[in-house]
Amino acid sequence: MRSMAKRKSPNPNDYFPLVAASFPEYKSFLKSKKIASEELIELHWSGEKFVGSVPFSWRSKPCNSWVEGEIAGRHLLKYSVKLFSDSFGSVPCARLCSRGSPHVNQFDGNRLRERTVPCPHFHRVDSTGWAKAYYGKHLPAEKRAEISKSVALGTEVFCQEFNVQSPSGGFVVLKQITESLALSTNGGMDSTKFP
Repeated sequence: MRSMAKRKSPNPNDYFPLVAASFPEYKSFLKSKKIASEELIELHWSGEKFVGSVPFSWRSKPCNSWVEGEIAGRHLLKYSVKLFSDSFGSVPCARLCSRGSPHVNQFDGNRLRERTVPCPHFHRVDSTGWAKAYYGKHLPAEKRAEISKSVALGTEVFCQEFNVQSPSGGFVVLKQITESLALSTNGGMDSTKFP
């Protein structure tokens, strides 16, 4: 049987050596209640997408952890919600992807040889340190089309799956902030004459 840790991944962000080294702590992290510092995650334009984050607490030991939301700047709605914790590396250690290419879970010696998991889907890391796509109980087949089109519903199922709560006990909400251009009353065109 081939070892998962020796597998080469086309995406280096799919392997989490810190999770593999401390898998019981990671399992506890996923199950534990995570309280976000804010009700809203304000998403601001970054030049190509709307992105924002808020920290959350999940244990008494100090740890830099946050939940991040992202909405693509294209006409086709594509969004993701992600959990980060410095305890497990610098890339998201759990996430929801609304649209995109299907994720292929590689053969691990115990299950199907390969399993293609189309979006929307969750990602979490297995005990060998590799990210796996899955649906879970919060992404049943009958809800997937609706979740791929609704940021609010997707964020809610993400919060349910990974036990993320707002300070008031509800779900966090992604809010897209559109910045307006500042207009001046005495700009450079004040003396321009128009026909």
